[in-house]
Amino acid sequence: MIETERLLIRPFFATDVDELYCLVYADFEVRDAWSDARETPEAFRRRFSTSKLWHAEDGFGFRALLRKEDKALMGLMGFQRYTPDEDTSYIVFENGSSPVGCNPNVVEVELTYALGRPYWKQGYATEAGKALIAEGFACLGIHRIINAVSPLNLNSINLMKRLGFRILPNYHPGDLAKYGRRGVLGILENHRKDKNNR
Repeated sequence: MIETERLLIRPFFATDVDELYCLVYADFEVRDAWSDARETPEAFRRRFSTSKLWHAEDGFGFRALLRKEDKALMGLMGFQRYTPDEDTSYIVFENGSSPVGCNPNVVEVELTYALGRPYWKQGYATEAGKALIAEGFACLGIHRIINAVSPLNLNSINLMKRLGFRILPNYHPGDLAKYGRRGVLGILENHRKDKNNR
């Protein structure tokens, strides 16, 4: 468990599943901002019980965000690790390359987050993100965090800016077709780790 001034960040419990569904998936504005999943509560329960993303035993995966004062479940945040067997062709750098996750010796992740709407715009995501990023760089060996975001998702882009990400265009051609503009990449590198490895 990670504790911040206002938050508790812990693994998910089986008892969280229905409340999490209501916070994130039943609210279409929250769901559409972060996930393509279109699930019934029953389908989500099955995925929650079987996917390792919901059980972050090795530090990777999603964790529950709770407000410390009343233990209210607010949403999720965590690291999804890019792996060599994963298709990351939706991330395209300016030179046309898409090298994310290709080197098994380099730990690259996405910082994933979704908070219920009642908890937006109160600084909770920034507070949780800073704590998780510090742990990820110090304890999980993360080299680089790369988020690919819709250019329409201004809340997410602004959060990445507050967390210190460099904001760059995503040169994936599908972004132009879908949005009429380039997508957005947020990149945050563990410079301390890089210096130590030189």
